[in-house]
Formats: sequence, C-alpha cells, structure tokens
Amino acid sequence: FGAEQVPEVHADHHAIGFVPGTHDVVSAHDGGVSRLHEGGAEDLNQGLDIGQIYRFAFSEQNRNRWLSGWQDNGVNLLDERAHARIIGADGFHCMIDPQDPDILYAAEYFGKIHRSEDAGWSWSEWVSSSGEGVNERGDWDTPMSFSPSHPNRIFVAKNRLYWTDDGGTNWSHTDAISGSEMEVLALSGSDADVAIMARSTQAFRTTDLTSWNPILGLPGLPVTDVLINPEDAQHLWLAFGGYNPEHRVWESDDGGANWSTVGEGLPALPVNAMARDTASGDLYVGTDAGVYVLPTLTGLWTPYKEGLP
Repeated sequence: FGAEQVPEVHADHHAIGFVPGTHDVVSAHDGGVSRLHEGGAEDLNQGLDIGQIYRFAFSEQNRNRWLSGWQDNGVNLLDERAHARIIGADGFHCMIDPQDPDILYAAEYFGKIHRSEDAGWSWSEWVSSSGEGVNERGDWDTPMSFSPSHPNRIFVAKNRLYWTDDGGTNWSHTDAISGSEMEVLALSGSDADVAIMARSTQAFRTTDLTSWNPILGLPGLPVTDVLINPEDAQHLWLAFGGYNPEHRVWESDDGGANWSTVGEGLPALPVNAMARDTASGDLYVGTDAGVYVLPTLTGLWTPYKEGLP
C-alpha cells in the first residue's frame, strides 16, 4: 500500500507474474495493472477503460457536475474544475442536492455516508455504519435518495427506512424488517407515504411510512430494481436477476397484488437496473448484455446500444 517507502500499488491483487528476462513483476488488481521495476511502481492503466461504476448522480442546477461511485476506486467528482477522487475505498450511492449543487453526498460500503457543503472541497461523516438508528450497519451498497415529493427530505434504507427533513439533525423511521439489510429502494412521487424496499428475492411495500407488507407471488429470483410510476403509486415495475427468460421485468397496476410480464425480446440474463422516460413513458433496462428500451405502446424490447461501449 505504499507504507515504509514501499512503492504504492492498489490493493486486492487478482493476478501476478514475472516479466521474462527481468526482475520486474506485473500485477493485476482492483486499481488496474502495475509493473514493479527497479524499486518503483509503474502505472499501466493508460488507455484501459476498465473501471466499474456502481452508481452516479448529476446536479439538476449544474449539469456539468457529476458524482460517480466506483468499485474499490472511491467516489469521484467531475465538474469544470477537475475529475478527482473525493472518497476512497469502494464508492456507492452518491447524490447532489437538487436545490443546491454545492451540497454533495457520497457513500462508502455498509451505509457510511459523507457530506460536503462546499462542492466537494471538504467532507464530514454524515451517517455512520457502526452505531444505532440511522447509524446502524446497512447493505454493502446501501440505498439512499432524495424524496421526489419533498425537496428537503432524504431517505436512507437499512433495516428500516430512515428519513430526515432537516439535513440530518433529526431522523424518523419506519418499523424494522427482520433479516438482512435492504438493497433496493423506490419512492413514490405522487404519494409521499408509499415506498418499496427489496433484498435478495423479497420485496416489501409501505403505504404509511410505518409498517411493511411483503409483496407476494414473486418468482424466487433476486429483485434487482424497482420503479414506481411518479403519477400513480399503484403502478409498479420489478426487475429480476437470474437467467429465467420468463422473469425479466414484471409490471403491476394494483400496488403489487397482481403481476404481468413486460414485453418480449430481453435476453435470458440478469436485469440490473431500470429507468423510465417521464416524458415518453419509454422503459429502459440495463442488462448483462447492455441497454434495452421498451417504447410506449409496444410489446418488444429492442437494443439501445449505439454509441455505447
């Protein structure tokens, strides 16, 4: 790691080998590729597009300001000033205040969240992952989100769903759901009391921000993402992992009481994320084979890959 005058090389090594005819060592690790040569470490990452981005966020007020959470390469800030790593370790969910682009949030693993009020120049721990209440341990990739209906409200999903209306001074919460921490969070834009959380093969819905009801009849596959129609809290979509071609994306018009399969044409691969164009109603999914789109009033998913790596 660079201690005691040893050349700094990224952690988590996956492959290592000698360069024939030399004493040089080449290592492949979570930071890319390095070569140890004559007591120094040479970075061989130039030209390699190999970073894995878990999450990203952009500013509603300054579209040139982006945050991105990277696998074992921290949270990175991109704006007019620079593209720089601002938080180390694994970077996950990140947010930019929709009303003030200088207020930023960046999460590490297990729900430890940092906050900046000066556009990323300085940071302080905002939520911990080793205490009680909202500071309890969360999932490896703990969900958090601004409320779509309350501009000052922020939600954090752990064993409970927590929210604050005053920047973290005071927190409210729902009842706890026993078992492992939550991995997915969806919020309603039309009904502030409706939310859905999911973990593994289970999903839960609240209509009062107090108690939770399990969503029944799911196919036993990982629930990877959830969408709630911003105009209708009863209208839901669930995405699934796994390799069953019959269960890629489900849709419900009655709050999850009944479900139907959405469209044809998706590969029998995990669906990892969903997004909906609020203007057209088109539905987009990110799969292990790339991005697909389901245009409104059609039943066929088509590849949406032109110009994408």
